[in-house]
Amino acid sequence: MPLALKDLLVPRPRMVVMRISRVFRKLCNKVWNPLDIKSFQLYVSVSLALLDIHFPPSFFDITIHLLYHLVNKLDLCGLVATRWMYLVERCMKTLKLYVRNMVRPKASMAKGYARDECLSFIIEYLQRFDVVKRKIWDANEEGDVGEVLKGVGIEFLMSTTLWDLAHQYILDNSAIMMPWTQ
Repeated sequence: MPLALKDLLVPRPRMVVMRISRVFRKLCNKVWNPLDIKSFQLYVSVSLALLDIHFPPSFFDITIHLLYHLVNKLDLCGLVATRWMYLVERCMKTLKLYVRNMVRPKASMAKGYARDECLSFIIEYLQRFDVVKRKIWDANEEGDVGEVLKGVGIEFLMSTTLWDLAHQYILDNSAIMMPWTQ
């Protein structure tokens, strides 16, 4: 932040913005010392007073005032990072994008989320396998010998007799063929 603001602002407002930046950085730390709360509250109060001196009143809104309360609640509620809602809000934005039917938004959110999860799983699962250039069963294949995969990627060439027996077994035990085989 100091390098970015070096030539943009005159020295005093620049120092105020750098103080507020330091407040946010310290406020968003993952670890803090409870004994430093009083000095940190004083630092924030002075920083906000300096901000009030060097910037116009139109700059101030509820967000600037919220900074003071966040520091006061540090002692009661703990770290800010454990209670902010950014992750939940981002997830809700994603879920809102799934809505296709305004009559039943929850159902379409659930359906979109399930579809997204299924696609993610399939993509992750299929990345472990190599792309096969040749189809397992190709109608243009020469000869009457079919190719069947046995095990993991081991080719097994079936003789014509064995092929006919397997075909007959499938036809005899298929539910679709029952009216014609009885």
